[in-house]
Amino acid sequence: MMFACVLAVFALFSCGQKKAEAKKRGILFQGEIAELTAESDGVTTFSFSENQKNALAAINKKYMTLSLSVTLKSTADTTFFLISGGEKKNAATAPESVFDGKAVTLSLCASALPEGFAIQCASPVEILHVDAEETKIGWTESDGAKFFGFGLQGGIANASKNFTDFSGGRLYFGANAGTYASILYKPQSKAQALNVAVGSEKLAVRRRARQTATVIPSLALRDVFAGISIENTSDIAGVLLRYNPEMKNPLKALKADPGLVPDWDLTRWRNTDFEVFDWEEFPGVLIFDMKNYAVQDLFLKRLSFFAEKTGFRGSLAPDAKIANLHGFNAHDYRADTLAAFFNKADAEHFPLNQNELLLKRILIANGVLVQAADGVKAGQGALVSISRESPEYLRWQFLNHECFHGIFFTHEEFRSKMESIYNSMDRKSLEFIKMYYRVSPELDYDTADLYLMHNELMAYTVQSRLSNVRQYYKNLAGRAHVQKAIPELANYVLSTNAEGFYDIARQIDDFVSENYALNAGRVYQITRE
Repeated sequence: MMFACVLAVFALFSCGQKKAEAKKRGILFQGEIAELTAESDGVTTFSFSENQKNALAAINKKYMTLSLSVTLKSTADTTFFLISGGEKKNAATAPESVFDGKAVTLSLCASALPEGFAIQCASPVEILHVDAEETKIGWTESDGAKFFGFGLQGGIANASKNFTDFSGGRLYFGANAGTYASILYKPQSKAQALNVAVGSEKLAVRRRARQTATVIPSLALRDVFAGISIENTSDIAGVLLRYNPEMKNPLKALKADPGLVPDWDLTRWRNTDFEVFDWEEFPGVLIFDMKNYAVQDLFLKRLSFFAEKTGFRGSLAPDAKIANLHGFNAHDYRADTLAAFFNKADAEHFPLNQNELLLKRILIANGVLVQAADGVKAGQGALVSISRESPEYLRWQFLNHECFHGIFFTHEEFRSKMESIYNSMDRKSLEFIKMYYRVSPELDYDTADLYLMHNELMAYTVQSRLSNVRQYYKNLAGRAHVQKAIPELANYVLSTNAEGFYDIARQIDDFVSENYALNAGRVYQITRE
């Protein structure tokens, strides 16, 4: 809960020239009056009681950050200070031009619990209310109400929105993993493309229709404190830097767009061997990026046999039994499968390795699994994984492939659409892909599982752009082991220029574009340039 202090009765203070009479000699905060303790040299000072300071401490403990803000109206340059150690600290100034007859909120982060605050102005100031809240550095504007948040050095409110200065957060937030930037959008129905610069880094950001914000974790960037520049701000409602206190839990996934994952600097991973992300657009779909295949196998190889491999499905294979068998280079699992895997291990007292046990804790911490008295239950979300050992072009392809699986797992309307597409697909093309899965030992899918078939056909078909679909399936048909095992079906795909597969690719692309603002070969809204 966020605490707020409000003016009990209208207050008008003259901070300079002739002293004006105030209708209320203080401001109500947490049931007590923050006393007006001094008016001199153009400065009006308010002091907090011990109870009010305790309330500030509780806010700081909850959010792990603390800012004090004042909302006011003024007709002249106005400066807001925090009082600490009996002295004015920081200084947030709103020039006369920023007010434009409307309310402006100035916010300052506190390195220590403030003892009070002060307002300096050469003309009367109407103080509307004062808030104590989590720290937000940057600006927002909504329905004419303007907010400007500053770091420890303070600053001057700037009406320009093209550049947002985050340098004041460097000393306050430091290298904290929970720091993130948010670009807020005005309500509208249309999609939008933005060119965003963060220091020397350039990002292409797609705003989908009705999206309210884009989140960029500080760990995804070289220096978020360099500030954010945006070329076209006509539809931007704010740019903020803030901290998520949930990130004090090292098991929590970083909220991020998939497009930031493949080129994420490994030195900015929180773990040596992996990082885990929570897909911003599809909360609960966890994206693991593993250091190499060996690490990925420690986490997921046994699970892959349990979930999908013919002859192993539903059973827990000892390490020795699968040591010389191939799992997958990339992975995807729904919450039900994950719960079944860990519950079976518990029921059979099967000795899972330390990575698998860590995986379980991560899934519980992020709500994909829910701890219950009799084991774990499926929560909300899914797991997908790629590896740094894959070549770059495959990392992007695997990312698309696995993330589309994540949507399939978590969205019933997508599963229904794929069932319809599968059932109406060209019969010989469908027979080809079923036989291909059977004769390709590196896959070894159970083709009797229609859920699996709908899911895999979808993901393989839209893992790359529409322009690549025909050639991808023709390459499969031309493989030597395929020509040897199923020559008639393979030659059908070649002779028809893979038309059956291109047809379903168009249908899937239309669906994900209309419903999720994605496309074949693109599951992301942010790319680095």
